Amino acid sequence: MKKISFTASNSIIVKYVLKSLILSALCVILLTLCFSEFLFKLDLPTEGIKYITVVICFISSLVTSYFATSSFKNNGVLLGVISQIPLAVFIVVNFALHKNDVAFVLIKIAVIFVTAAAAGAIRIKQNNIYKV
Repeated sequence: MKKISFTASNSIIVKYVLKSLILSALCVILLTLCFSEFLFKLDLPTEGIKYITVVICFISSLVTSYFATSSFKNNGVLLGVISQIPLAVFIVVNFALHKNDVAFVLIKIAVIFVTAAAAGAIRIKQNNIYKV
């Protein structure tokens, strides 16, 4: 049986962490820009912003966990959830600084982790289907 070298496993973990951080940041920034432009163009009231942030969290979690788990063959649910830790930290820090509604913070965190678990599991299942 071939041994797995420590440096090879380290590089996979480093790539996973970097991919998670970069994808989370890009998704949140791009989706926020798109939705703010949408709100501005349609001249919608700002009361709906907290609902749009839940949608942004959902889409960001879905995209990030789906692509972050692409290089793994097992543990999709766990890896998907771990990939969302930076986004969850961002939401908690945002709550601490701006004193938003606690219910929406909990809803966002629940949406993030449930979506990430599902997307990670789907991605791992897709990787296993296409094995030749």
